[in-house]
Amino acid sequence: MIHIRYSEGREQLRLHMEGHAGYGPRGQDIVCAAASVLGETLALAAGGQPGCRSSRAAGRLEIVCPNTPEALIMFRMARAGFAALAAGYGAWVRMEEGEKHPIHQERRPLCKRPFQINRRSYKRLSESNGGQ
Repeated sequence: MIHIRYSEGREQLRLHMEGHAGYGPRGQDIVCAAASVLGETLALAAGGQPGCRSSRAAGRLEIVCPNTPEALIMFRMARAGFAALAAGYGAWVRMEEGEKHPIHQERRPLCKRPFQINRRSYKRLSESNGGQ
């Protein structure tokens, strides 16, 4: 089983992932591959942020960053992916959320009204741009 611990503290963000899913044969385990892609993508993105560090060992990944707005967006994107993976494959992935600083508990959208496009709004958008 893959265990994921995620925390948002006042000063730092942390993701710790360890274990193997065991969903399929080694090299063909789609659950392990999905978790690895999410974790490695976060590690790659965090590598460009000041003060972030990551460490890897066989079956283990830990990423720690200062709690900045940029890092928070990256960590929350990864958290959404891990939560979806745990929801769909709970027998192979377990996610725990640790410390959450009170300022981060309120979930507000980044904009007041999320942009959604459908046929009608696409047609209006096309017409307003001269049909281009």
